Amino acid sequence: MVATYLLMLVGGLSVIALGMTLVEEIHRLAAMLTGAMLLVAAFILAPAAVQVGVGVILLIFLQRLHRAAQARL
Repeated sequence: MVATYLLMLVGGLSVIALGMTLVEEIHRLAAMLTGAMLLVAAFILAPAAVQVGVGVILLIFLQRLHRAAQARL
C-alpha cells in the first residue's frame, strides 16, 4: 500500500512538471488536471500520519507565502 500512494504522488508531481513544459495550452491544462487528480488520489490513499505531515508542511508554506506578500505591501 505504501508503494501505491508514493507511486501516485511521484506520478502526479511528474505529470505536473511535464505539463509546465508543454507549449499548447490545452495539453498543458490536461496534464495539470491529470497531475492534480493523481495527487488527490495519492493523498486520499495515504495513511493519516502522512496526511497530517503534508497538511502541516502546506500550512507552513502558506504562512511564509503570506508573510512575503505582506512584506511587499
